[in-house]
Amino acid sequence: MAPADNDHAWEITSRWEDILEWLLSTCWQTVITTATQSGAFSETVKSQLRAIYDQERPCWVCQETDADCAHVFAKEDSQANLWAKIGLIPHGASLKARENAIFLCKTCHYRFDHASHPGLVFFPADLEFFIEFEKADQSRRKEAAQTGAHIGRRSPSAAEYKIHQMEQGLVGPHSIGGLYRTVMLAPFHSRDLARQIGSSILETRTKVKEWHGEPMYTLRRAFQLLGNIQNRLLAPEIKKQLQELMELYTSDPIEDRDDDPEFEFDLRHVNRYDRGTKRPHPGPDDTDNAEPPGDARGGLDKNKDSENPQPGREGGQDDFDRPSKRVKRGCRSVDEAILRERHRLILTPHRTLSRRWQLGPLGTAEDAIRIHTQLMAPI
Repeated sequence: MAPADNDHAWEITSRWEDILEWLLSTCWQTVITTATQSGAFSETVKSQLRAIYDQERPCWVCQETDADCAHVFAKEDSQANLWAKIGLIPHGASLKARENAIFLCKTCHYRFDHASHPGLVFFPADLEFFIEFEKADQSRRKEAAQTGAHIGRRSPSAAEYKIHQMEQGLVGPHSIGGLYRTVMLAPFHSRDLARQIGSSILETRTKVKEWHGEPMYTLRRAFQLLGNIQNRLLAPEIKKQLQELMELYTSDPIEDRDDDPEFEFDLRHVNRYDRGTKRPHPGPDDTDNAEPPGDARGGLDKNKDSENPQPGREGGQDDFDRPSKRVKRGCRSVDEAILRERHRLILTPHRTLSRRWQLGPLGTAEDAIRIHTQLMAPI
C-alpha cells in the first residue's frame, strides 16, 4: 500500500476509534444514571417485591413487565445520613431493604433518576397527614425540652400512614400500603401519540395507587422538585402542602445540633437574613436619612447650616432629588446623610464633624481618598 493510502487508512481508523469511545462514554453515562443509583438490590429484596406485586415484575407506573428494582431514596444520595440524623428516616431503617424498593421499567427508571430534570416523582397522596404529624411531634419535643429532656424527631412510618388511610376509608386492611400520587413532569409516555390518546394514558398512569414502602423516602425527591422550575406543573394546593411540610422539617428550633461538628461555626448565624439587605448607599427615595439639626449626636443647627449654604441644584436637592444637607466645617462638601449611612463618623460636642473618622466595612479605597481630601481641605 502506498504511503498516501496508509495515511488515509490511519485517518479512518482514528475517526472510528473516536466514535467508539464516544458511544462507550454515552452508554456508561446511561448505566450510571440507572443501574448505579438504584439497581443493586439483593435477590432477597427482589423476591419480596415479586411476592407483593407480581412475578413478572410490573412497572409501578406503566405496568410494563420485566421492570428494574429501583431505589426510591437513591443509594448515592449524600443527604441520607443527615436525614437519618434529624429523624426524617425511621430509626433502624435501611435503604437496602424492600421498603425503599420499587419496580420501574427502564424508561420510567431513567426519568425517575434524572435528578436535575426529572420526568416523574411520586409521594403520599395525603400530605396533610404528615403536616399535622410533624406539628404534633414538634409540640411533644417542645414540652420535653422545657423539662430539660431532649427527644428526637419521630416521623410517620408506612404502617402509621396505612392505618390513617384505613381510618379515612381510603384503603382496606389487606392493602399493601397507603395511597401515593404520581406526578408526570415530561410527556415521555405519550410524546409520539395523538393528543387525546396521550392524555388518556397520562390520566391512567397518574392515578393514586398503593405502595408498600416508607413514605418518608418519597418525600426526598418531592422536596428536590421544589427547587426545580418544573414545579410549575404541580397543582398549587400540592405545591403549597409540600412547601409547608419542608418548612416544618427545616425550621425546627428544638433540634439540638450543639454536638454536630458540621455546625461548629454556627452556620445559621452566617446565613442570616439581614446580610446584604442593609443598603450601604441611600436610594433616591431616602429623604429622611439625615438626622435633625441640633440632635444629641452633634448635628448642625438650622441657623448655622443656613449661614453658608453649599452650591447645589435648585431647590436645595442633590443629583438624586434628596434634600441637600451640607456640613459647614471639617468636611465642608461631604453629605452628612451619606456618610452616616456608609461610614461611622465621630461627632464632636461642638457639632462639627471630627477629623477622626472610621470607614465602615463597605467603604472603598476611592471613598477613603475622597473623604480624606475633603477633611484636610483648608477652611
